[in-house]
Amino acid sequence: MYQDDVDLMDETWLLPSPNVRVPGITELLLDYWLANGLSMPRLKTVTSLQTTLPLIAADMGISIMPPEIEQIAKTTVVTRELDPPLPPLHAVAVWSAQRELTEVAATFADVLLGPRAKGAPMRTGPDTL
Repeated sequence: MYQDDVDLMDETWLLPSPNVRVPGITELLLDYWLANGLSMPRLKTVTSLQTTLPLIAADMGISIMPPEIEQIAKTTVVTRELDPPLPPLHAVAVWSAQRELTEVAATFADVLLGPRAKGAPMRTGPDTL
């Protein structure tokens, strides 16, 4: 049983490869560790969530994953919510202003942007930033 963040720093962390162009969970964790004065743990890069889960089940390390993983891996791994939670990852949807979205792309954008985007104008064109 882990007592606090410091105990977790002794574990091997399985995380996606850092990407300076598109910050993700790895960069959030690195910033969190540095901001809280924690030493860097052993890191092993993984290619995807699908490859990470069997490695965790085989006791090769620990990781941070979306909460939906609890539904997939109920019997193979132990999950715990983070307290305090990590800061949210912010993203934007981007598509060409040169043409209308296809029906499939428009449906995807509606799903991606959620109910709060209903009725909100889709910002397109070079004059919107």
